[in-house]
Amino acid sequence: MISLRITVFILMAAVFVASCSDDSGVITTKISGMQSSDQVNSGAVTSSPTAKPVATVSTLTAMTVSTATQVPTAPATMVPDNSVDDLAVGPKIYEAPAESRQDRLFIPISNLFVDFTVYKGVPETIYQEVSQAILTAANTLPLPAGIFRDPGHLFVAIWHRGMTNFEAVVTHRCEYTPSPSPETCQNELMVPMNAQSQGIALLARSPARFEIVWPTLDQHDFMPTSYWIPASHEWVHLFQLAHTINKGEVDKSLADVPLTGPIWLHEGTADYLGALIGDKHGGVNFGEVMSEYIRSSHDAFVSSDLDPELILRSCESPADQVNAELRGDFWQCPSGRVAMAYLMYKIGATTINEVKAFYLDLDQYTWSESFTRNYGRSPDQFYKEFADFMEMSFELKLAFISQPDISQ
Repeated sequence: MISLRITVFILMAAVFVASCSDDSGVITTKISGMQSSDQVNSGAVTSSPTAKPVATVSTLTAMTVSTATQVPTAPATMVPDNSVDDLAVGPKIYEAPAESRQDRLFIPISNLFVDFTVYKGVPETIYQEVSQAILTAANTLPLPAGIFRDPGHLFVAIWHRGMTNFEAVVTHRCEYTPSPSPETCQNELMVPMNAQSQGIALLARSPARFEIVWPTLDQHDFMPTSYWIPASHEWVHLFQLAHTINKGEVDKSLADVPLTGPIWLHEGTADYLGALIGDKHGGVNFGEVMSEYIRSSHDAFVSSDLDPELILRSCESPADQVNAELRGDFWQCPSGRVAMAYLMYKIGATTINEVKAFYLDLDQYTWSESFTRNYGRSPDQFYKEFADFMEMSFELKLAFISQPDISQ
């Protein structure tokens, strides 16, 4: 699983999805010349918060325009589009350390500013792959219009585990991370940076702020796994969290089930949609990925003496997740991705519309009420159904997995 250890009480992880219209272009502006020679050379002009857009990607088709040397997973090409209005004044730009690269994107349909910061030492290919995968996931599942009262702000921080100065990264991140003091923030971020994996955190609700962190080496840490799955996974998490941004209640403690639903559902949905997006756009084979997920959960269950009805119940709160990791018994939470695929089979899903509706309804209903409304069964009923599924043979399990269309 992909998680961010720093702010575990808020819910970690990926990413939003559904298809962009022509006015949902992505505007990119290079921030004043802070670019290392080992990063992509950009033709963008020096910018300010009121800079005019220098390039736009209006649709997924435009995003995938290739250069003569492009390969199937090559970075998207930004295509000039003079029909885009001048970029309005956006959130403050927090300038990164010297030799870093910063790109600001604006997604009008989602009213979201995205600030990519690529710190010294990150290979060009890593940045291009991560940014392309995130933007493609955003075109697949965009946030509903009007979800933010004020523009939302997403920070994507990509650093190299061996070549980036961690102190410089922490100092920069603490400029936009809410904390009682810079010293407190730096102490909380410095230690996890050595070991943390990709993940997303909700930094603030009003105005809405999110951060995706992406530590890497010269190759992706998770190679040979496709970058499409973890990048889409993180975008899905943003999609999930954004749908609860205007709720009066907040997640109060590690013991509470989050507003977005139990951890198994929160993480399982992100893994499931990440695999679907990767299959559609990134050369991932959904069937092969899901078979590996099922095999892992099946083998762990067979080797355990756990009541099958407790598999998902044992991973509802962040505290459940943390305790499982501490015990070294962490197979129940990842079983959520298998549960999600089985749930979609049970409801006969041909698209992911029910998933979208589940999160849309969180504005009015609790997660369990929304679950019942959109999936046609209560969580308790599904726990029993999934228990029966887990008692099946591995081969039989493979026949009960749904791969709906994500393009509708």
